[in-house]
Amino acid sequence: MTFNEALGFTVNQYLFAHRITREELGKLLGVSRTVAGKKIRGQVGWTAEDVAVVAARFGISVDSLLPRRSEGVAAGSVPAAFVPPVGLEPTTFGLKVRSSDQLS
Repeated sequence: MTFNEALGFTVNQYLFAHRITREELGKLLGVSRTVAGKKIRGQVGWTAEDVAVVAARFGISVDSLLPRRSEGVAAGSVPAAFVPPVGLEPTTFGLKVRSSDQLS
């Protein structure tokens, strides 16, 4: 995994945990939703300013987003460890049950 892919992977986890869209990320970084998506996928590089802005938005240190180097056969970058915010609901939070799906 490249540095930009690993960074995008971690940022995407924070976006999901905070229910922030790529469109909102684009506005935060001053780019289009398309470019924000490409940053997440590692197709467009991240600037130091991008990383600082994202870290500030999530209230974490820049270091919390930065990938680590991987050695050996799979040399490259490893995404930073993701620490979900306190009080995060399970991924089923917000799912709606239609009245037709309820058991009688």
